[in-house]
Amino acid sequence: MLRDTGAGGGMSESNVPDSVQSGSTTNNAAQENLCQLSGSLMTDPVKTPYGHVFDRQALSDWLQFSQTDPICGQPLNMNDCVPYGELQEKIFKIIIKYV
Repeated sequence: MLRDTGAGGGMSESNVPDSVQSGSTTNNAAQENLCQLSGSLMTDPVKTPYGHVFDRQALSDWLQFSQTDPICGQPLNMNDCVPYGELQEKIFKIIIKYV
């Protein structure tokens, strides 16, 4: 689990240090590591049945207003989505490298 190490570096709402969210790490991260809804580095990526990947919280927020996949518009609910552990592991390695 990530934690705040102090020294002015706070934690964002998504539990990713501010330095990772807004600093060079995000700029260096491949686009596949960024949520297409929030634009942030994903911490809990999930894949829709249509192959689109989003951060779980951002997709959950989206689904409160529209029960569709944000990219293709097909019907969707959170139970249709599966965790994308391989991508999550890759993202955590990026976070650890820069924190």
